[in-house]
Amino acid sequence: MSVGVAWGIPHSGSQAVGADEPNTFQPGVFFGKGFGNLPASLSWLRPFAVTGAVVSQTPIGPSGSALTPNLTTGKFSSVPNPAVETINWGFSVQYSTYYLTSRFTGGPPKDEPLNQWVPLVEFSFQSPIGQATAATVNPGFAYVAVAWQVAAEVVVPMNGAGGSGVGFRAQLMLFLDDLIPSVFGRPLLTDKPEVNQIAWR
Repeated sequence: MSVGVAWGIPHSGSQAVGADEPNTFQPGVFFGKGFGNLPASLSWLRPFAVTGAVVSQTPIGPSGSALTPNLTTGKFSSVPNPAVETINWGFSVQYSTYYLTSRFTGGPPKDEPLNQWVPLVEFSFQSPIGQATAATVNPGFAYVAVAWQVAAEVVVPMNGAGGSGVGFRAQLMLFLDDLIPSVFGRPLLTDKPEVNQIAWR
C-alpha cells in the first residue's frame, strides 16, 4: 500500500475530452496484493493479483471548457465545463503468465518476475460530487519488461454515465529508476538501499 499526490497540468490535453484545464490536485491511496505465497493447497490462485486505487481529483482555479456537438449546425462548439471534485476509484484482477513458463520452479519467484504478459480486467469508476458515477469494465493485457511496460484495454461502459459505445486505450510507461538508476534509482532518505532492493537487482 502507498500514498501519492499528482498534479493535473492545465492546457496539457485535448479540449475534446475535457483535459485542457483547470489545474487539479490529486491525492490518492494505492494498494496491491499478489498471491504467490499461498500454500500448496491453494496453488491455483498463486498467479492472481488484485490492485486498486482511490484518488480525489480536486480542481484548482476557474472552470474549463469542452467540445460538444451542436445539433443545429452539425458542428462541435466550446461550452463551459464546471470544475467539480471527482473521486476516481477502481480495482483490477491480474494473472501472471510467469507461472506458465519454465522460469517458474515452484514456490515464490526467486527473481523479479519481469518480461512477461499479464492479462487483466480493470473495473473503473468516476464519481463527480453530486453527479452520477461513470463505470466501465476494461479487459486487456500488459507486457512488463525491465525498463518499460506497455498495456492495451478495451473500454466497455457498465452504465449510461460510462458512455454509449465501446472504446480502446493504450499506455506506455517508462521506469526512470531502471532507465537512469544513477539519478532516480536511489532512496530519498538514506544512502543505503534496502536488502530486498539488492536482492532484486
